[in-house]
Amino acid sequence: MPDIIEKYKKLYLENAKSLIRFACRFVDRYSAEDIVQDAFIKLYEKKFWDFPDVDLLKLLYTTVRNLCINQLQHQSFVSDYKARKTAELLLKEIDGYCIEKEIVDRDLFQNVQKIINLLPSKRLEIFKLYYIKGLDSKTIAEQLGLSQRTVENNLYRALVFLRQHIPAELLFCFILIFRMQ
Repeated sequence: MPDIIEKYKKLYLENAKSLIRFACRFVDRYSAEDIVQDAFIKLYEKKFWDFPDVDLLKLLYTTVRNLCINQLQHQSFVSDYKARKTAELLLKEIDGYCIEKEIVDRDLFQNVQKIINLLPSKRLEIFKLYYIKGLDSKTIAEQLGLSQRTVENNLYRALVFLRQHIPAELLFCFILIFRMQ
């Protein structure tokens, strides 16, 4: 048995690199290394070295070739599957897409803007600087020549007014949309 292991080890050390290069013609480097490992494992499990007429090198190259084919077929199947699923998702999205919903969303957005514009002018300016431009209350106070407490008070009153007229989730979404623009 130790004699067989030494033959196997020698066969591996002499041929693994060239088998990997051969496999790299068809698959990526990592897959090629795995394929060559699998080929040697198959050779070891089948005990082909016990048969005197078997050309082990030819058998290894054939095994590597067949494993590469299997790998490529699997990749093709996975790729086709992903493409099919992506197309199905897009078709479901198109089916679910409703132009009326788009119009309703746009109208809702415009209505929120109208309600926000009902704020007194100074409060509206502070609201926009804070929530839309993202400035902090100290910076706003310095810019407008107001105390920081006055800015915070105006922000609080603006939110109280808006929460009375706009659902909180909708107001939050509106602010996010404005910040992204």
